[in-house]
Amino acid sequence: MHLKNKVKYRQLYFYNLSFMSTRVPNVAGLFYPTNSKELGYYIEELLNKANDVKLPFDRLKAIIVPHAGYPYSGIVAASAFKAIAKIAEKIKNVILIGPSHRYTFDYIALSTYDAWETPLGSVKVNSSLGETLTKNKFIVADNKKFAQEHSQEVQIPFLQKVLPEFNLVSLCTGQSVNYTGTAESLLNCLNDETFLVISSDLSHYLSYELASQIDRKTINAILDKNINYFESSENVACGDEGIKILLSLAMQNNLKAKLIDYKNSGDVSDDKTQEVVGYAAIGFYC
Repeated sequence: MHLKNKVKYRQLYFYNLSFMSTRVPNVAGLFYPTNSKELGYYIEELLNKANDVKLPFDRLKAIIVPHAGYPYSGIVAASAFKAIAKIAEKIKNVILIGPSHRYTFDYIALSTYDAWETPLGSVKVNSSLGETLTKNKFIVADNKKFAQEHSQEVQIPFLQKVLPEFNLVSLCTGQSVNYTGTAESLLNCLNDETFLVISSDLSHYLSYELASQIDRKTINAILDKNINYFESSENVACGDEGIKILLSLAMQNNLKAKLIDYKNSGDVSDDKTQEVVGYAAIGFYC
């Protein structure tokens, strides 16, 4: 997108801030299209092409989904959101957890904006649910961690396309968070109307062959709910703290996991000579 157009785009949303606290798009035009019609058509095309697996959709409670630019991870992400679309009518709240790529901190930041904006429109934040989560001393209200972060933002247009209406709670994980205590807090909030989305890519900048091997081990660890794997392994997932929270919750609530799709950037670009990033979509159900 032309710089002048991007400046005008951001100025429009900053104008709205005078009326309410809105988290404006940061990676529109970079990770996904800025134009609402183009973005809508793009997501619909990804959903149509995405892998469709057999799952007990009525018992689906959470997904792990990648967060790179749509040309790379969009097709894998779409497979997870395609599964959510089958239970769209009952989902009223989404708790979205993604890692911080810009800050180092040892807690979980909670977004306290009134709404999150994308080219597809505005999503209201469930402030009462967020306030409930901050009773956990490891979850701290801190909008600064979200201003330039993409791991939550890129999931929201997909959610807007597959859910008729929903409220959002957005969390950003630091390093070495208390995943057991956080899982207990989330467990008290999750019900048939509240869905959990964990935003994470897998291995980063490895050869195609090595990435494929490591990613398969990581996926198997997730399916086996093996948290120790993430404690002892490096470069297996950038959103590993969120994954550990979900695995802890899955063990506490006896959730099962199933792989929906896996690819890396080499599979998507059809260039397996360069270093790649891994992407997986995994569903959790009771």
